[in-house]
Amino acid sequence: MKFKRIHINVERQIFLDDRTIGVMKIAHEYLDTDLKTWRAHEYDPQGHFVCYTMEPTVRKGPKIPGKTAIPAGTYDCIVNFSKRFQKPLPLLVNVPGFSGVRIHGGNRPENTQGCLLAAFNHDPKSNVIFGNATSKVIEYMMEDYGEAIITITNKR
Repeated sequence: MKFKRIHINVERQIFLDDRTIGVMKIAHEYLDTDLKTWRAHEYDPQGHFVCYTMEPTVRKGPKIPGKTAIPAGTYDCIVNFSKRFQKPLPLLVNVPGFSGVRIHGGNRPENTQGCLLAAFNHDPKSNVIFGNATSKVIEYMMEDYGEAIITITNKR
């Protein structure tokens, strides 16, 4: 039985016509064996900052392939081998209307077809992100056997 897990929180904060910028935080949760529920550690219930994220535009209307952010919600996330990138990367599982949603590096909207780009830096003037943070996300996930829970929210 596992007694801790990693919870990734992505809060989308900047909504533009061609991209969405967010902040990724990671929280460590533990199993309260008395109540049989998962709880965040008292010192970091929302998690600590790991990196910035970029996705396509959040749309209210119909999904446009390669140009629509995934729906806000909670998903399982695993690390497995990506045929496209030829290396292990985080994969979001069971995203409605999407398949192959990964967390990987990139700087601009053209670097994502619906995946979450992860980077250590954000330039607020140009709204690009830079400094690939994927290996840091994987490092945290590997603490929990290569899996996590990810929750994506829109801050508006």
